[in-house]
Amino acid sequence: KAFLSSHIGELDDIDTIQQYISEISSFCHLFGIKPEMVACDMHPDYFSTDYARTFDLDVLQVQHHYAHFASVLAENAVKENAIGFIFDGTGYGTDKTIWGGEMLFGQVNSAKRAGHLRRFPLLGGEAAIKQPWRIGLALLQIAFGGDMSSYFPEHEGEAKILLSACKKGINSPLTSSMGRLFDGIAAIIGLRTECSYEGQAAIELEQIIADEAIDSNYSFEIAYENDNMIFDWISLVRAVVADIKAGISKGNIAKKFHNVCVDLVVNAAKIARERYYTSAVALSGGVFMNEYLLKHCQYRLQANGFNCYVNVKVPANDGGISYGQAAVAANYEKDFELCVLRSREE
Repeated sequence: KAFLSSHIGELDDIDTIQQYISEISSFCHLFGIKPEMVACDMHPDYFSTDYARTFDLDVLQVQHHYAHFASVLAENAVKENAIGFIFDGTGYGTDKTIWGGEMLFGQVNSAKRAGHLRRFPLLGGEAAIKQPWRIGLALLQIAFGGDMSSYFPEHEGEAKILLSACKKGINSPLTSSMGRLFDGIAAIIGLRTECSYEGQAAIELEQIIADEAIDSNYSFEIAYENDNMIFDWISLVRAVVADIKAGISKGNIAKKFHNVCVDLVVNAAKIARERYYTSAVALSGGVFMNEYLLKHCQYRLQANGFNCYVNVKVPANDGGISYGQAAVAANYEKDFELCVLRSREE
């Protein structure tokens, strides 16, 4: 059995941290729990990671997107190998970059990274989350080259500084985040360049989808790097800019962007089915809180002969991470890429 707490929030202030500690203590008392192992995220700077070490127990560090993946498989009692599309905003990767547009393969007790979105820099680091024009700028710079600092004229001076810093490798961490790609597209089409909360631009991008039936003419190219699929968005960004110049409405561009994200999931799943001999697909991560994306991915996958599994009782966003971590810990067998056991003696 699994019991999830109520929503606590980001562990970034003392009041929330105290509530978090109190909640764990209350759960242990209420359910008579004597922990045998503690599971947490791989991020070295999270408070939860530090707190896990205070229990004097073995600590299992579970990669963020693997926890999402495991949450779907465990909730749906999937025992076979599955392909997982885990799309969200931020998760610490095993290569120390920021993941978020991931394809995984495996089971609850063992998984590997099998593909991901082409990486791009977060100009100025975490500030890009609240200022998606920075993400749009990074995408445009890679897609077109040259100097794209004038694309957002109100930020042109700052854009030049950010691009210069990026060339020098200063405060420009790489990410493969699908959530950030949504933010960047929203900025490029002029929908939202500044946010008051994380994911605002992506949420509004879904909200403006036009009613017209449109066949997507955008595309993700699927390349390969060290046997992993790379979901390349360069031609997509170029096509979005071409549509803007042609006077296509924001709503229709948003619709075409959502459609091509569905195409990506289906096309990558087809390739993975031939490679891994499984028709089980799991969808999770905060981006799949997007109803249009989730609904159409489910329909298209099922129409193509896949068994599609999603979170129902457990949140698809980070509210379900703890359940996935616990599921991995309960089925833990050995060390592998996305999961590391730290003994209490370490």
